[in-house]
Amino acid sequence: MSGPGKIFNALGRLSAGLRGVLIVGLILGAWVFTFEDSSVEYKTESVSVGSVISTITSVGTLKHFEEAEIYSSIPGTVTEVFKQQSDTVSEGDVLIRLDATTLKSRYDKARTELETKEAGFKYQSELYDKKLSSTNDYKKAKIAMEQAKAGFSEATRKFKAAEIKSPIDGTVIYRNVEVGRSFDNTVGMLMKIAGKADKMRLLIRIGEADIGRVSEGQFVHFTVSAFKNQSFRGEIFSVSESPLEGDGAVAYEVLARVENPEHILKSGMTADITVKTAQVDDVMRVPTAALRFLPPDGSVHASGSAVWIKTLSGKFKRVPVTIGESNEVFTEVKTGEISEGDIIAVGTVVKTDEDSGGMTLPQPKRF
Repeated sequence: MSGPGKIFNALGRLSAGLRGVLIVGLILGAWVFTFEDSSVEYKTESVSVGSVISTITSVGTLKHFEEAEIYSSIPGTVTEVFKQQSDTVSEGDVLIRLDATTLKSRYDKARTELETKEAGFKYQSELYDKKLSSTNDYKKAKIAMEQAKAGFSEATRKFKAAEIKSPIDGTVIYRNVEVGRSFDNTVGMLMKIAGKADKMRLLIRIGEADIGRVSEGQFVHFTVSAFKNQSFRGEIFSVSESPLEGDGAVAYEVLARVENPEHILKSGMTADITVKTAQVDDVMRVPTAALRFLPPDGSVHASGSAVWIKTLSGKFKRVPVTIGESNEVFTEVKTGEISEGDIIAVGTVVKTDEDSGGMTLPQPKRF
């Protein structure tokens, strides 16, 4: 009995349900083992001359260009607070005043002491010049005067520190101080002043693989979710030499200056950033996809960058190239036997069944 006859004779001795399962399995098995890849054709594009702009994408945070955290350098008790949160301030404005009664007394005493020691040194100098005073007396008077100067300088610093002033023009964005509060010199931040909003700084995190391409003077373009259809521009003015501490991935902080004349950008906004690292114009360029292309059979294992050019015979020939600047769309070709207008392979497409409008599927053989 033939092979198929034996199979169907055996099936006849099985239950109807089991026969159905086995028949489907046999058909599918025949389909799998007779599968053949659909034929493919090359997807092509042309070599062109134009510009190639290299970029890096990242995420950053907007901050006021200037921010000043206000602390007290001396212990004391608050007697006056002159600014509330959201108040506008100018450089030199008094923000907080501490009780200066004791400090004023020490200041006056130190000033009197300095005046006395200066007069004593002057007197000793005159005697010394006339050889009426010893060198030892002269030196003692000089040391006493210098010590009095140091004491007066410290007393002056503390007395002036009782008035805490704003170091910049801006707006109070944080306040944690009230009249009557006493503290030592380890107290935390009392106020925070944000500089004028017409200028912002953009904090950008750049990975170690890309930081070598970033330098001061480069431009960045970014968007924020509040204005999705509007693009903003900034200029890099600082590239950190030290890595950021984080989740283990090495990255560096880059700062960009951003003009904000309409005051629509706010501190704390998250920005999607593109850093323009280089641009070359009027260069030979190929689609970047062409450099990733390999023949479908995977038979070529040569190293180095190359593209596949369509010859007059219709076949494709591998041409080694040296590449320069690159982005997701185009790559600069510095050297290689290619010309503007050459047709090159960038991928393959699967042919479809025109009648069905879809892929041609392999069919199982008939028994």
